[in-house]
Amino acid sequence: MKRIITIVFTLLIISVLFITTGCGSVPTEPEYSDAMTENVLIALNEGNYAKFSQDFDEAMKGALPEASFTSLKSQLADLMGDYVSKKLEKVTVTDEYTTVVYTAEFTKNDNVTVTIAFHTVDGEILVSGLWFK
Repeated sequence: MKRIITIVFTLLIISVLFITTGCGSVPTEPEYSDAMTENVLIALNEGNYAKFSQDFDEAMKGALPEASFTSLKSQLADLMGDYVSKKLEKVTVTDEYTTVVYTAEFTKNDNVTVTIAFHTVDGEILVSGLWFK
């Protein structure tokens, strides 16, 4: 009887650990996130502001106008080089925003954290934030 209790208790602990660790799964990426993020990063490589900002909300366009884009591109190119690829790391969803974090590879740095935030405006999903670390 003592052996059965020990086995049941051990299985219970393993089950709890399995459930609470999330099975080591990758977070679910919103279907729009990959394409929109890829567009932003490739447009940055190309120096193409129209393409870079096509999915920005009005606040983002105001915070990062075309005149600032040229400076941003230059600074990022000096520090990181050109964008190569990205890997999903984390997705956070709140009532208003979906924030997606990627680890990106650039030609001069293969461990850049790219965080991009999305929200819906009049039924359209738009980029509302972009950070590089």
